[in-house]
Amino acid sequence: MPKMKAVMFFRIQGGIYPNVSPETFSVDENGKLCVKTFDKPAYISNPEHAYRWVAKRSKDRANNFVNIAEKNMSIVRIIAPFWLCALFYRKAIDNKKPFNIKNVHICDISMSGVSFGLRDRWLELLCEAALYADKTILDIPERINETLTSCLVTGSFPQREYDRDKIARLLRKLNLNQEDIQLLKDCDPALAAVVMENGGRLKKPKEE
Repeated sequence: MPKMKAVMFFRIQGGIYPNVSPETFSVDENGKLCVKTFDKPAYISNPEHAYRWVAKRSKDRANNFVNIAEKNMSIVRIIAPFWLCALFYRKAIDNKKPFNIKNVHICDISMSGVSFGLRDRWLELLCEAALYADKTILDIPERINETLTSCLVTGSFPQREYDRDKIARLLRKLNLNQEDIQLLKDCDPALAAVVMENGGRLKKPKEE
């Protein structure tokens, strides 16, 4: 099968107190992205935001982030289908208390790049739809550049086939409009067909 158009995100986690980011994501033996619960928010960064975040934590970014290897950190690399990334951008909001309103939002706007906060069905959707995931321990400084610059060759990574029926059930619970459905048709016609089964009626959720 031809590969899907995809986008790479990162989750940088771990660290040493007081600068610690929770170990939110793991990757199972089958390469599937996992979280302990969908009820708690999880955060992912695009490559630019991830780079800026690591640079902020490093004392010497000019010297290849030399001190990061001492901070007990790891990077989870996530390759998501383009349609999911586009939905994040379309549906996300920026708010001081965003999870009181919606379960997908853009956060940490103080730095360049984009970081998404996800919870509930949006977080479950990421875990189910991720085409590839792995976790790298930052035991030597060189691993940082190796991992972050891998976004330049996103298309070279293997892609797993996701469960369209399960993803369609999640998508039907979101407030999708016709433009969103067209996005799915353009990116994954088979998934769009499953979403639009039963007469094409989308369920309107109580919240997103």
